[in-house]
Amino acid sequence: MPNIPTAAQGDIQPNIPAPVAPTAGYPYAPALPDRDTVVTPPTTADRTAQGGYKIGVRYKGGIVYLGGDPTDPANYMGPLVSQRQRDKVDGMVQRAIAAGATLVTGGSTVDPGYYYTPTLLANVDPDSEIAQEEVFGPVLVIIDHDGDDDAVRIANNSIYGLSGSVYSGSYDRALSVARRIRTGTISVNGGAWFGPDVPFGGYKQSGIGREMGAAGLEEFLERKALATVVG
Repeated sequence: MPNIPTAAQGDIQPNIPAPVAPTAGYPYAPALPDRDTVVTPPTTADRTAQGGYKIGVRYKGGIVYLGGDPTDPANYMGPLVSQRQRDKVDGMVQRAIAAGATLVTGGSTVDPGYYYTPTLLANVDPDSEIAQEEVFGPVLVIIDHDGDDDAVRIANNSIYGLSGSVYSGSYDRALSVARRIRTGTISVNGGAWFGPDVPFGGYKQSGIGREMGAAGLEEFLERKALATVVG
């Protein structure tokens, strides 16, 4: 299951595993938050699906502009890398809708260029393709849950485990949930884990070994085992 901020009942929002973290250099410019799936309490998901929230993508106070020059700093939302990638993203979104997901906003292509509207899907099955596979496009999925234990269960229902995040008004509660999510790195209330002294790597199919930190340096060491006869 790709990156998932998991909102626990009440005031907590954790984040789930991703095969890779969406950053510059991947085939889309993330106009939605840097994750693909958000796990929230049912009331939150219901209100969102019913249009109870004003849906908009903003960056530094400005509305994201689709279709503009991607080299212009004023245009945050750029195109996808190719027609093939845009078709893949749109196909995943349309299959999710056909399977019962609620399209809250977006879900369409923008021409000319390989642009795709920032998309929000609610009422998504945690086992569905859109929840389990990396989209590599501006698509955010909402999954509801029934308390912290259920949120952690959904978060760990993935073959991936690279990174995640948890948000809560209670630090102790956020930390408790974060410790239970099977990811190599996890942010608590917006904490930045990336640094040259922090080991980076994933669990499960998100990789073996670590970069950076003491664990990363150990990857370059050579170990020798010596055996002698005793007695």
